[in-house]
Amino acid sequence: MLPFAVPRLLFGRYDIVHIQKPYDLPAGLFTKLGRARLLFGCHGKDFWLGDRVFVRLADGSVAASKFNAAQVARRYNIDPVVIYNGVDLERFKPEEEYPDQDDAVVTKLGLERSTDLAPAILYAGRLIRWKGVEYLIKALPLLEPKSTRLWIAGEGTYRAELERLARELGVENRIFFLGKLEQDELVSLYRSASMLVATSFVNETFGMALCEAMACEAAVVATNFGGFREVVQDGITGLLVRPQDPVDLAAKINTLLANPQLAAEYGRAGRERVIQEFSWSAVTDRLEEVYRCLVPSST
Repeated sequence: MLPFAVPRLLFGRYDIVHIQKPYDLPAGLFTKLGRARLLFGCHGKDFWLGDRVFVRLADGSVAASKFNAAQVARRYNIDPVVIYNGVDLERFKPEEEYPDQDDAVVTKLGLERSTDLAPAILYAGRLIRWKGVEYLIKALPLLEPKSTRLWIAGEGTYRAELERLARELGVENRIFFLGKLEQDELVSLYRSASMLVATSFVNETFGMALCEAMACEAAVVATNFGGFREVVQDGITGLLVRPQDPVDLAAKINTLLANPQLAAEYGRAGRERVIQEFSWSAVTDRLEEVYRCLVPSST
């Protein structure tokens, strides 16, 4: 907590102070002195020595998924309200609204748009060990057609290892490491690729990229793990696969590559799910209800 926040907490006359990380829990001391209610938000496992002492100051708690809520419950013996993350539906839209923009982004990045003869699979996220990108690279030689390409959007400490693996498998010419991209560039890739694939096997509490891609009516394939299971409805809005299993991953990707109509159906169903569950209007309605419970109306 930055020092400049202390006077605001003490004298701001707030009704509720909503923090987003366990590291912010000590702010509860000043929140209480300022006579405000403390709402503890948690989106991962940023736990630390001594946090259990400060969590007693919280008047309520929210988590990003049921999976995340279970993590918080085990750590602190509290029961958070699940409020999923939100997606900007004005930014993440289906392809037909911006075809020229998408083509321009794909060209700028040195790519060629996905086609039936040369599909492109997209991964979007950090390049760290537990995100499981290596299993996607291992699945690439098993995909049909053999001209299938992999676009990797993101940066991280594991990139050199992934590049080495690509060379060992002889697929380096089919993989494009794009680095960290701007949000508008990612939007165009969601709409230009054949599908988004998410491969995490540890500590994945939600799945923001999955939601964004689904909002763009992209087909998705994700590991059957953590918060991914709450975002993707298997066989309805996408497909779930066994974590750390490149053979199963390849089989599910091939299912969608061989049946573009099914992929399109998943894409449409995915956007409808995002509208219902992950739109900002849905998120704010749920959060406002939590706020009302913390500070009931006096009228």
